[in-house]
Parts: sequence; structure tokens; C-alpha cells
Amino acid sequence: MASIRRLVETSFWTDPEVIDTYTVEDKYFLLYLMTNPATTQVGIYQLSKKVMSFESGYSIDVINVLIDRFQNKYRCIIYNHETHEVSLINSLTYTIIKGGRPVSDLLQRELSRIRDSDIIYQTYSHMLEFWHKSDRQFDKTIQLLFEQELIKRGHTGITPNDIQSEIDNAKQIEKDKHSDMKMINEKNNEDDNEESYAESVSESPLEKIKHYYTQQLGILSDSELKLIKSWLAYLSPERIIEALEKSKKASAPVLYAHAIVKSWI
Repeated sequence: MASIRRLVETSFWTDPEVIDTYTVEDKYFLLYLMTNPATTQVGIYQLSKKVMSFESGYSIDVINVLIDRFQNKYRCIIYNHETHEVSLINSLTYTIIKGGRPVSDLLQRELSRIRDSDIIYQTYSHMLEFWHKSDRQFDKTIQLLFEQELIKRGHTGITPNDIQSEIDNAKQIEKDKHSDMKMINEKNNEDDNEESYAESVSESPLEKIKHYYTQQLGILSDSELKLIKSWLAYLSPERIIEALEKSKKASAPVLYAHAIVKSWI
């Protein structure tokens, strides 16, 4: 059986936070979390506190203190005390040297085995800035894998009350299409940029949405664009733009809009 290798950057030892704030226990515990036999390529895996205690030599009380410290003070792990799953939220910034189909398939399998959907979402949210800045294509693939897994689980990071509020609003709009169109027209009159994409006959439905998103929200990732394309099979571009408009303030607007779109189809 082939041995599994985990990468630890040498910069670990020169990181200012490690030098200035980590105790000897902290350094050992983090290295243990990065290299123990339960680790996965995606950086989220199941590891009970009893196993941590047995393998590290620390007592359960010390393990509890260390978990709390790394989760709430250093903010570099997430631990679910019910499922016994831990996420090293920065793991994917250094564990993937190169991509490819085998690595992609492995990450997909590992994500599907994680019990806690929220730990996936929290890791995803933490990694978004890194993925957006990265010029490596495979980092975009990893982002897409996370998004596909979250969508498959119906998880958007929005609380049930928030989702229900959007669903209720959507149902009300659906009951009064005349009012709905009036609202869209008024919005278009207020913003010349929005008017240009809504009225342009030369733009395709997808281009209208991309134009709106670029003007109002920023740059679409390939995975976000792929998800929006799937909505066009069921909704007009105006309805999709409406869902995105409602999602402006969300940390992940496309995932937020997905919850609204699902309530309409």
C-alpha cells in the first residue's frame, strides 16, 4: 500500500504569528493536524478528540483547550464537536501542487464524505478570496467542486429565515406579474446601465445577465457562469437578474440567488 504524504511549507517556521504567539504545544498540535493519518487532500476530515489524545499524547482537557485556541484565537481551524470533523481552512492554499482529473476526482469524493455541510461552507467562504486572486486554473476547479457540493446539499450559507423570506417575496411577486414588470421598468429607468442591458436586442440572454452582474456585482467566475446558464433553461434573463438584485448584499450572491431561483422553478 502506497504511503500518503502531506506537505508542510518551510515558511511555517518563519511565519510571524507562529514565532510571536505559538507555544511549543501550539506548533506541535498544528503539525499534528496537518500530518496525522486521518488527513485528506481537501483538508477536512473526521478526527475524534480521543484519537487526538491517543496519537498526540495530550490529555482530553489539553486537546479541548488547543481546539478552542486554534478555532477562536488563531482562527485557522473549524471543529464540529458532534461529527468530530475538523477543517484546516488554509490547507488548500498549499497542499495542491498541480491539478488534473485524478486530483479533482479525489477532492470530489472527499467532499461527498463530509457529514457537516456547514463546515464545507465555512471553508469555502474562507477560501474565496484566495481563489479569486489565484491565477491557477485548478484553483478555480476546486472552487467549482465546493460550489457543486454545496448546491447538491441545498446549502447556501443563508439562514432558513432568510431563505423563507426570499421565497415569500418571490411568491408575492409571482401573484402580481403586472406589478413585477412595473418594478423592473422603474428600476431600469433609474439606472441607464441597467436600461442598456434590459432593452438591447443585440445581447443574448446570457450577455444581458453578465452585463448586469459586471455593472452591479463584479466579475463572474467560470463556475458561477455555469450555474447561471443552467437557470436560463427555466427562467427569463429578467427573472434571473431580479434574483441577483435581491442577492447583492450576500457574501456569495450567486449561491444566495440560487436559493431564490429554486423557489421559482
